[in-house]
Amino acid sequence: MIYTFLEHYFNYYILFGWSVLEGEIGLVLAGAFTQEGKFIYEYVLLTAISGAYLGDTFVFFLGRHYKLKAEQWLQHHEQKVKKTEDIFSRYGS
Repeated sequence: MIYTFLEHYFNYYILFGWSVLEGEIGLVLAGAFTQEGKFIYEYVLLTAISGAYLGDTFVFFLGRHYKLKAEQWLQHHEQKVKKTEDIFSRYGS
């Protein structure tokens, strides 16, 4: 049922948007549909690379532009940062 839904609605535009946000799961689905002949490999590759590049560039510029605000926020919430670091130290990332 869910496979039929994805097969009908999952297209290159969705793959691009998914790649901008978080692309691994979308790329696996696109690979499955490519193997079945529903997608074209070259288009999947171009779409996924373009989306990942755009998403990474956007996040980079966000960090560059809002670095000082983020640092101020982190200093203001130092106890929460410490708790999060402890969780990552205990359980890994």
